[in-house]
Amino acid sequence: MADAGPLIEVRNLKKNFPGAANAWGKSSGVVQAVSDVSFDIGRGETLALVGESGCGKSTLGRLMLRLIESTSGTVSFDGRDLTAMTGETLRRARPSFQLIFQDSGSAFNPRMRISDIVEEPLRIMGRPAAERKDRVLSLLQSVGIDRNMVDRFPHEFSGGQRQRIGIARALVSDPKFIVCDEPVSALDVSIQGQVVNLLMDLQRDFGLTYLFVSHDLRVVRHVSDRVAVMYLGGIVELGPVGELYDHPRHPYTRALLAAMPRKRREAQAEPAFVGGEIPSARNPPSGCRFHTRCPIAQQVCSQQRPVLEPAGAEHQVACHFPG
Repeated sequence: MADAGPLIEVRNLKKNFPGAANAWGKSSGVVQAVSDVSFDIGRGETLALVGESGCGKSTLGRLMLRLIESTSGTVSFDGRDLTAMTGETLRRARPSFQLIFQDSGSAFNPRMRISDIVEEPLRIMGRPAAERKDRVLSLLQSVGIDRNMVDRFPHEFSGGQRQRIGIARALVSDPKFIVCDEPVSALDVSIQGQVVNLLMDLQRDFGLTYLFVSHDLRVVRHVSDRVAVMYLGGIVELGPVGELYDHPRHPYTRALLAAMPRKRREAQAEPAFVGGEIPSARNPPSGCRFHTRCPIAQQVCSQQRPVLEPAGAEHQVACHFPG
């Protein structure tokens, strides 16, 4: 019998950071990094999160894992309110959700051998020593690291190998949900495909659910079931990957897709130019946050902020003039 309901439910999630202090010690304002975000992720699904650098993608992923605290809103994991958990309750829940870093190598202790790096979460969880060793060797082998390499240090591995080790460390606690924070952006193109295919194979073998944060729309199309497009702290479009790529409804989504590199034999997207600079999250525009750069903006766009509304089967868009 299939489990009922989504694995992850995010509701009205917000995160404000205090601005840097000026020479007189006064704050320069509040940075609205994530603003009123809501969505679900189904069990076994990959939801991709895309958008320009600085739009809040990584912050949102860390909020969902309680690595940073939200200003308001809730995140429910497997029917339990994660934002309300504290102390021992939160510590016991943490093995079920993990993070794959953009550059796993920088997250490793350079003085620890990789076997110890991968084993560390199991020691914290109090697993028996024999069980820990078997689990570590099995996982490293499953991600393509030979057992005769497990006593080496991180600097003795290539970038692709370190990312595989980072994936093994994320899997060692047997999680249900993993945030993949741009897991292939720091790798050579020749290695990216190997790591992406590894993530997809592991998802199938272990029944994982992913939030896949990326700015590479080609990779996103290959790995995801649905795509959420983020702009200046908010989600402007959300839908199945095929529907969103073939029939984008928001002008920002169309601009992102038009900028995606294509092979010569592929049809080129119709140009969708946007002007101006990305506004500051410290002082975002009123109304629709994209209206200062939008080629189809009208007066209502500067006065009223649109909300995500249905735009087809499982497709949602936050735009006054979708499509």
